[in-house]
Amino acid sequence: MIAATVKDCSLMLSFRPKMDEDQMSLHNTVYLESINQRFDYKAYFIDLDMKPLKKMVHYYELDQKIVSCYTQKEKMKYEPPNLMYRNKNEIIDSHFNVAGNSKD
Repeated sequence: MIAATVKDCSLMLSFRPKMDEDQMSLHNTVYLESINQRFDYKAYFIDLDMKPLKKMVHYYELDQKIVSCYTQKEKMKYEPPNLMYRNKNEIIDSHFNVAGNSKD
């Protein structure tokens, strides 16, 4: 349920120049060495609405399909292709690459 919620959120960042007199800021601070300047910043996650429980099965099945496709794609990168012969002069591997000259 957390993964389904996080997929649909946005991150907002706000920055403002840090004033020298503002030593006790509630914001976090970042320093940009290239311009010798400090900035206060805040980060916000928005749109973290809870997803309906009745949609959880759909989200789970969708995640399973995504993982399955990715896993199959990764396997194809490392497995040697299975060779098939279309005719005596042409070889087709399981990745649909054709080798040889077709004379038939």
